[in-house]
Amino acid sequence: MDRAEAWLNWRTAALLGLVTSTFSTLVAQLLAARIGRDAVVDWMIVATIPGRDGMLQVDPGWGIILGGILFHQWADFSWTVVFFGLLGRWTAQLRPGTILLVGLPWAVFTSASEWLFLVPILPFWQPIFTLNQAYWIGLLVHLTSASLYPLFPWLRDWMAGRSPSPRTRRFARAWGGLAVAGLAALGVLAFLGWQGKEPPHLGGNLAFD
Repeated sequence: MDRAEAWLNWRTAALLGLVTSTFSTLVAQLLAARIGRDAVVDWMIVATIPGRDGMLQVDPGWGIILGGILFHQWADFSWTVVFFGLLGRWTAQLRPGTILLVGLPWAVFTSASEWLFLVPILPFWQPIFTLNQAYWIGLLVHLTSASLYPLFPWLRDWMAGRSPSPRTRRFARAWGGLAVAGLAALGVLAFLGWQGKEPPHLGGNLAFD
């Protein structure tokens, strides 16, 4: 791979990182209450990673919430850049379907790395995050981010000023449309919940909460 192609991979990875981190942030915000979480509390817990226990507040302000969101987006952005920039020699030329298949175990690896190693051990030496947020939440967020990785080939052609192949263009339109439709559906559910009209539970009748 020549220097120009490598630089193109890095630039495309950075742009895709902004897209994936924003997408996962919106999904996390809209989905939190649907799975029994409080988005504000979750962002506050994420903010304790760079800000330590001083971020823990009974009523966290917008600064703390924004800190958690930005730290999450920085981490999400970084993993995308590593996948397509640092590892671009092997990943940048893959087809969308292959990228999706590789992206799924990548999401498992990156979420496990954060939860088991990077967050509790380096560089903050504190257990607040892992004691307050279950691993599966991080895995869900990383899977959400990786779900947009297959858009890389189309975005790379667009960044290079090239016309993508019809197959790549069709896939990008369909995949991007599904992502937007999913966000719209979550937005409707979030609005219904805010109005006190949460869709009914579909499981068995429970005698207690």
